[in-house]
Amino acid sequence: MTSTIHTTDKELKNKHHFNFLWITLAFIVLIVIALLPNDGAVLPIAGQRALAILAFAVILWVTEAVSYPVSSALIISLIGLLIGLAPSTADPSKLFGTSSALNMALGGFSSSSVALVAAALFLAVAMQITKLHKRLALWILSMVGTKTKAI
Repeated sequence: MTSTIHTTDKELKNKHHFNFLWITLAFIVLIVIALLPNDGAVLPIAGQRALAILAFAVILWVTEAVSYPVSSALIISLIGLLIGLAPSTADPSKLFGTSSALNMALGGFSSSSVALVAAALFLAVAMQITKLHKRLALWILSMVGTKTKAI
């Protein structure tokens, strides 16, 4: 039994080591892509920084180096910082602004479709907790029968 505990400790230590490695790699990729030379003619600076944040996010998600809530907080922070300090696409002499960048990052959550999906998920969880989904299924089966043609 002791050997199992030691192997688990070793595995956790190795996983923690790899997580640190993946997080470091994600930040290195973010910095390299953000600092690539760009005159802004083809791709705006904000677009280049958005691609850097995307590469950062993909590395974190694929490797599962951090949990999803932590990665979402990191990504929203990076959007506010990197895009906010980028030159505006309309007037390159002015910065985009951190408040505008955060509004852009969080703007998708204010859609009514997001609220609809969230409400549906809450109802589904409530139905599972109360076992209403089984009651509904049994009630429907009692009405139509158990033959495959009726279902």
